Amino acid sequence: MNLKELEESFKELRIINEKQEKRVWYHETRAQNLTIAYVLLQGLFSIGIVLSSSSPPSSTPRNQWWVPFSMILVSSVIFFMAFLDAVTMFYRTQYHLDMNYMEQDLIFKKIQEAKHPPAASYKLSHSIKIEKCSGHEQEVPT
Repeated sequence: MNLKELEESFKELRIINEKQEKRVWYHETRAQNLTIAYVLLQGLFSIGIVLSSSSPPSSTPRNQWWVPFSMILVSSVIFFMAFLDAVTMFYRTQYHLDMNYMEQDLIFKKIQEAKHPPAASYKLSHSIKIEKCSGHEQEVPT
């Protein structure tokens, strides 16, 4: 790829990343809102149970415990499914955003190499000395 194509790819990825960031924030906010709504709904159910249990015994039969329990159970399952969807979409979108950032970094490095190529005299001819347990030194080129 030449320099112009690299710069166009970099700009396209920047635009895609901005849109992807908005999606990540949307799914994160959705998960937070679902959590808050679930806590509030459970609080309302708890208040309803407390108020109904403090009313006179003749007005509500005691064998109707399954009604509030089933309402709580159904609402919990519904909220859990919605929360699971929001969190799954959040992590999936965040993963793709991270991959785009890595690709953008790679393209940026290629642009820098295309603009400023390394000098011809620049070589990576360093050597590292590794000592073995027996005390002999061995030189390893890198």
